[in-house]
Amino acid sequence: MQRDGKDYYYHHDRLGSVIGITNQDEELIEQYEYTAFGKVTIKDADGNVLPKSQIGNSYYFTGRRLDRESGLYYSGNGVYYSPEVAVDVNTPAVYYSPEDYGENGERNEIQGVVTYEDFLRFIKKQKIERSDSG
Repeated sequence: MQRDGKDYYYHHDRLGSVIGITNQDEELIEQYEYTAFGKVTIKDADGNVLPKSQIGNSYYFTGRRLDRESGLYYSGNGVYYSPEVAVDVNTPAVYYSPEDYGENGERNEIQGVVTYEDFLRFIKKQKIERSDSG
């Protein structure tokens, strides 16, 4: 990757996830840690957490490009992956909530077909509820 006339080099783990970026002098610039489903923590060379990549990196978990605005990874062919709920997102798609299931664990007859925009609203709502609860 080149930024501002400088060369940077990706370093991957066995899944293809970017775990670090070095510069042309082989100095560590950024490092990345992931939850099991791909939520990324960006750190500088000293291990300090950063709110975003300081060099404009957008490739992270399994080498996918992360859209910082939506929090989704682009998998190609119009498919997005959410590390928050660990699912691939297609448009249109069917998503089930706990309310879609009866007391015996069987799925109710009512099924919700939602759009990509509905799914993004769902993700944002989940983030707000999680931050409010703890």
